[in-house]
Amino acid sequence: MRYPVFVDGFEGRDVAVELAGFFSSTKLVVDGTPATKGSKAGEYVLTRNDGHEVAARVQPAFFLD
Repeated sequence: MRYPVFVDGFEGRDVAVELAGFFSSTKLVVDGTPATKGSKAGEYVLTRNDGHEVAARVQPAFFLD
């Protein structure tokens, strides 16, 4: 399942978090392509519209009612 993410610097682009499944891990997807993994766990390297690279981090969260 994909959830859109709205981030400054990525206007007009499709940025989404794709949740883990039975055989895959959570991914950050930009314009339909998985983002490049960074040096730390859960970190991705993204290129903004202006050409600068930024680090994004995906952290697991558990929702309780």
